[in-house]
Amino acid sequence: MYAVYHGPRGLREIANRVHGLTGRLVDGLRKAGVEPEGEHFFDTITITLEGRAEEFLRAAEDRGYNLRSLDGGRIGIALDETATTDDVNALLQCLELVPGDGTAEGIPAGMRRQSTFLDEEVFHRYHSETEMMRYLRRLEGKDLALNESMISLGSCTMKLNAASEMIPVTWAEVGTIHP
Repeated sequence: MYAVYHGPRGLREIANRVHGLTGRLVDGLRKAGVEPEGEHFFDTITITLEGRAEEFLRAAEDRGYNLRSLDGGRIGIALDETATTDDVNALLQCLELVPGDGTAEGIPAGMRRQSTFLDEEVFHRYHSETEMMRYLRRLEGKDLALNESMISLGSCTMKLNAASEMIPVTWAEVGTIHP
């Protein structure tokens, strides 16, 4: 439903924003001589802070950020669609660094998607809250449930019995017959 609501354009916008914030974080780290592991990134990076990792983790936690502590002074930082420029700035301030300009590019040109995706009509129609709620209600109406109809259940007939007929199932001598 997330993809239905946002559609391909919205997902691209979210992805570009998150990647841009990660680039801003990487730029700030590189300016201070902290090089993330690996040359490619999207929304997650791993850095090594020899002797400063615990201090950084504590400062980040005090500001409300939950980072991943790895071995040997390594720290994993992941951004998502809720991240903001203020979040990136706050993380860099934990290391007394200034933010970068966001020009760090973590996705090689050959890896960028060129083809279209989510081409079905459903991904292009329901982009307002009202439209989405109406669509979800229509889907709900198509659902086949026991309160809407009777379907054969094979040996699972307990669902067809009245609630009062099910009381014996709660008795120990009936419900726990196996040791």
